[in-house]
Amino acid sequence: MTIDVLVRTYFEKEITEDSNYFKGNVFYFKRLLGAGLIQKLRRPPSGFAWVVSSRLLEKNKEIREKYDLSMEDYLPQIYGGRIVKTGKTKSVEEEIGRIQFFLRSPAASSEVKPFVTEALRLHDQIITDHSLPDNLEDANELVDSCKRSLASLTKAALVSQGVNPSTFDEKALLEWWSKSWHPMEEVSEFINVSSDKNRKPGERASRSRSMYRQAFSEIFAFVKSQCEGARLFAIPLRGLTNDEIRELNEVRDDYVDGKYFDAAEKVTKLNERKLRLFLFNIFRMLYGEEMNSRMKRLDKNSRKYINDNIAKAKERGFSIGRNEFEQLNRTDYKSFMVPDGEPIASQNWKEVFSKVFAPLSETDVKDFLNKFADFNIQVGHLKESSITVEQQTRVLDYIHRSHEFVRKLNDAYLTLLTTGLSKGSSVGELYLSFNRGLDKAGLKPIFVDSQTAMRLGSILSEKPSVEIDTEDWSHIEQYYSVSYPIFMAFISRLTQQSSEELSLTKVKIQLGEAHGPIITFSVHRLTAIKTKAGPRLFTEDELKEFLAEG
Repeated sequence: MTIDVLVRTYFEKEITEDSNYFKGNVFYFKRLLGAGLIQKLRRPPSGFAWVVSSRLLEKNKEIREKYDLSMEDYLPQIYGGRIVKTGKTKSVEEEIGRIQFFLRSPAASSEVKPFVTEALRLHDQIITDHSLPDNLEDANELVDSCKRSLASLTKAALVSQGVNPSTFDEKALLEWWSKSWHPMEEVSEFINVSSDKNRKPGERASRSRSMYRQAFSEIFAFVKSQCEGARLFAIPLRGLTNDEIRELNEVRDDYVDGKYFDAAEKVTKLNERKLRLFLFNIFRMLYGEEMNSRMKRLDKNSRKYINDNIAKAKERGFSIGRNEFEQLNRTDYKSFMVPDGEPIASQNWKEVFSKVFAPLSETDVKDFLNKFADFNIQVGHLKESSITVEQQTRVLDYIHRSHEFVRKLNDAYLTLLTTGLSKGSSVGELYLSFNRGLDKAGLKPIFVDSQTAMRLGSILSEKPSVEIDTEDWSHIEQYYSVSYPIFMAFISRLTQQSSEELSLTKVKIQLGEAHGPIITFSVHRLTAIKTKAGPRLFTEDELKEFLAEG
């Protein structure tokens, strides 16, 4: 491992102390520093970087000039404990032993085992044979073995996340890491190194194997950690953003470590942040931009509490944000979300929240909101002694239900965009509703004029795909220079155009992947062509295919 760190530092020219690679290998960097093989340099203003020592670089230069070999060619062979092609070093045996021990453990599920077993078979071959290929064919064979091993291990990682790996080819499997909630620069660097055809076969193979070992080690550690955590509770990726998955993993880690207060505090903050933003976004789209209009959908006590808090904040010289739900008391949410006294609560449940949280009952949602309020009070007042090992079962149930709660809020954005749009009596008059428009009398119309529609359509059609965080109203308003409700209604309308409308806009937008409220849309410019069957609209790919057919 020490030699791998040295060789990588040589390849990278320098490794900064704020990189994930340095943080994960501090011991080896200090070991190399003590041996005089690397040195530490100041890099203002960011901090420090580690580089190969000038003395070693000079020696390496001499060897390159005399033998046409660089340190990545000879150091792994000399110090890797391997000269011949058979047999295993003690470190290799220990590494394989750790993987085999995991495969025998209860944490290794039957779905994960086949992929780890196949990766181990290939890994054993790759790390046992320390010879370097001296021709292109052998170099490609080694690189391909490394790719297959990492791809198989990545399948295990996907399974541990509740994702079906069968739809991924080898290239997509390795690229998945760059977009995941736990990105691995080791995998990205392996891809870059193994794809570098400008290097000599031996050099490319040596670098690839070195990067491969780093990547394999990191992926296996991830798989092991996720499988062990899943024995407590799994965290499937569906319906969550990368940040939320990361937060829930931190919550689970705290719980496993016996930090029950910390786990409860983190998940409570996530719940409150999501709920306040969700209520603001949804109420704006349904009930308008005027705060007083939205406040009519709240119970009397909540309205008073919000108005009093705003008045006090102004009195004391504090800024007031646009989101009035930030002023709510912890116990107030249930007063207007589920039937709880005033008629408006029953109306909101019927028209909005019963759809958002389906198939949960009003009792289920009310019970969760009560738990949320209880935990919120405890963590808000830093009562750490109130949440200890005696409450671990209660905390675990709260975490489970919070996971589902957050997913329900996220899914609601896509539901509203795909099924909630209805037209008004005027041109450009639109409504968004969770209740199939049956509540239109209580909704505020959203007007999208033709000039705004043309401008937004032009912006969206600049790229073949566009990723939109439908929860982030602030970014949407800044980037598209239009109010959040107008943008959301426009996007919803654009995905549901008739043939006649497509012939006018010449822009076709389709829903793609959704990661929580972050939705990718594919965008196609359309071209009208006269065919034997009549006028027809073609996307760019369809047009190429049509013209190729003659």
